Amino acid sequence: MTEEEAAALDENSYLDLLKNSQVVYAALELSTGEKTQVYAQAAGGNPSAEVVLNGCLYASNEASQDIVKIDLATGKKKVLYAVWKIIICMVHWEIICAVPVMI
Repeated sequence: MTEEEAAALDENSYLDLLKNSQVVYAALELSTGEKTQVYAQAAGGNPSAEVVLNGCLYASNEASQDIVKIDLATGKKKVLYAVWKIIICMVHWEIICAVPVMI
């Protein structure tokens, strides 16, 4: 979408685009410039948090209500936590700290 097309959107159209958008995580091969999609999740207008630690991507999203671990070498995905409203808040000493979100 061009800047002109985006500027022409009314508020409802913009919100529809946001609701249908995705947060996409990709790996970049520096020698070739090739991008490979690693993981995607619905954006939903909610904040997400992510961290790369020991070769894995850890991602949380308020909309999906879980934390996933994606091995960047193999692409294997594993759901670590699937609870009501949890996000990654920080990484300390290679330990991922997650907290429940109050609504």
